[in-house]
This record gives sequence, C-alpha cells and structure tokens, in this order.
Amino acid sequence: YNITKLEKDLNGFFIDNTSNSYNLRSAGNIRHFADSFATIIDSLYDKINDPYFQSYKHFRMAEFELTTRHSKAKVYNLYFKDFAPAYDQLSFANAFDLFYNGYVEPHSVYPYSDSLESAIRKSDERKMRMYLSIDEYLQKPEYLELLMVTGLFELGRKRTYKLSGIDIILDSIKHKTTSAEILNVANSSQSILMRLAPGTRVPNFIFADVVGNLYRISEYEGYYIYIQFFDNFNSETLRQMSLMKVLREGYGADIAMFSFSTGESLKRLREIPGKHDFNWFFGKIGSPDKVIEKYELRAFPTYFFLDEELKVINSPTPPPGARIEKSFAKIWNEKHPNK
Repeated sequence: YNITKLEKDLNGFFIDNTSNSYNLRSAGNIRHFADSFATIIDSLYDKINDPYFQSYKHFRMAEFELTTRHSKAKVYNLYFKDFAPAYDQLSFANAFDLFYNGYVEPHSVYPYSDSLESAIRKSDERKMRMYLSIDEYLQKPEYLELLMVTGLFELGRKRTYKLSGIDIILDSIKHKTTSAEILNVANSSQSILMRLAPGTRVPNFIFADVVGNLYRISEYEGYYIYIQFFDNFNSETLRQMSLMKVLREGYGADIAMFSFSTGESLKRLREIPGKHDFNWFFGKIGSPDKVIEKYELRAFPTYFFLDEELKVINSPTPPPGARIEKSFAKIWNEKHPNK
C-alpha cells in the first residue's frame, strides 16, 4: 500500500512538471522543484517503521534524482556509496541500471569503452575488471561485480559478443566473488543465456495439428527443422509465410517446416494453408505461456532452426529470406554432394 502511494506521488510530480511536448523542465528548474518535492516525500514517509519499505524508498529516490538531472556524484554519495545492494528491491535494480547505463556497451561515452570492448572480445575477465575498477563509482567490489554480471547478461541477450566468450568471463567472476548473491546472479545469467544458445537442445513441447491430433517436437528428432512461432495471423505473418513457401519448394525434402501458433484457434489454422497454398505443418501450441517462457518469445513471428538432434543451429534464427537460405543451401549440399 505504501509503495503504491509513493509511486502515485512520484508520478504526480512528473505529470505536473512535464511540458506539452513531454519534456521535463530545464535542468536547473527541475532540480529546484525536485529538491523541494523530495523534502515533502521525506516528511510524508520517513515515519513509516518498515525496513522493506524504507529500503524501497531509498533506491526509488535515487532513481528519482537521476531522472530529475541531479549529478551522478550527488546520487552516488547519497544513495550508493554507504549502502549495500538491495537484491530484493525492484527500485534498486532500476536505480542501478540507470546509474551505470552504458558502462559496458561498446563505443559508449564511457572513457574506457574501447579497451573494455577488447577485453570482453578476448574473454579477459581480469582486464575487464581492471578497466571498470578505475571508475570512481565502482570502488565497492560488489557493485563492480554486479555491473560486470548484469552488463554481460544484457550483451549476451543482444548477441553483441559470442556467448561462449561471455560464458568464460562469467565463470571467472563466479570463481573470484565472495558474494553469494553475485554467484546466484551469475549462475542465473548463464542458465538463461545458454538455454537457447547454438548447440543446446531445445525444450520439448506439445502441439496439435489442425484436426486436433497431439504431437511432441521430440518426435521429429532425426530431421532438420525450421520453426515459425506466430501469435495471430496478420499481414506481416502472411508476408513471411509467403517467403517460407519459396524455401519449402526448394528445400522441403531435407528440412521440415512448422508454423506454430500461440493464439489462433484450430478452426482458423485449418483455413490458412488451403487458402494460401501453404504445404507445411501448421499447429497450435499446447500450454502457450510455458512455451513463450521457455523459448523466450518476445516478438512474433520468431524462428528457430534445429539440427537432427533438436539442437539450435542459429541463435537468433533469421526469418525466411536470403540469410537463412544460405544455411539451408549448406545442408542441402552436404546431403547431396554429387548434385
């Protein structure tokens, strides 16, 4: 209740101090108003005798001051310097992410960005640690290691660097850290990043064909498989399916193709292939929420290309077009060496 009330007060501040063009007031003005507002917030909430709420409020105000254009030096000294990471607080995660935004991104404004990029590419944890530890705001070992782990995780999700190299650095951090929380975050990061990495076997799932017969994707071990996950059938899905049709005509004898929906009804799925002359497998996912989570489906359509052991070949897998056709052609040439 108190967290919700605090959030409503903070949102009200930004509504009151945002221009019609959705920009905050000038830096000097917004800081002046924010300082006065922070004093009011303290008077309203400081007497709430609940450690969890006070921890939430502490780091939420750090985010507030960063957003209202206060200096990093002030925010660090007031909210981070003498405080341990609050791993159970979303407010800490948001404030930490905002404060250290861009530190490990390649070609960022961070002074040692190029050197840091070289260290990451070489999977050199020691040099990565050395370059980051020069920063005045990374003198606390736990903050330094937390930035390394969370930054590497985001770079891995974006596939900015090879996952194998990121995995090596995370292993090194795990061996050196004295923090149980950092160890847990590093283990979780590796588990998520490597779950669908090239060479890993995909999670099994159940699906129904257009007449309701049930299958498991594991039943198709022994085939190369190109999977399209889509939600609802729309113009963009139709466009991409039209490109899949071209691939099907060229490589269908060697590569099995599937279009799995997480949202359409079986009745609707029965209509699509006949109307558009699509001659590959259409099916509906069973337990779509679990499949969306296991396959990290954040946008639709999304594609997976699997080898004969149901292991990921490309991650992320390109949509139908010239890039994925190169992979198809390589497999075709391996299967038909004399043609």
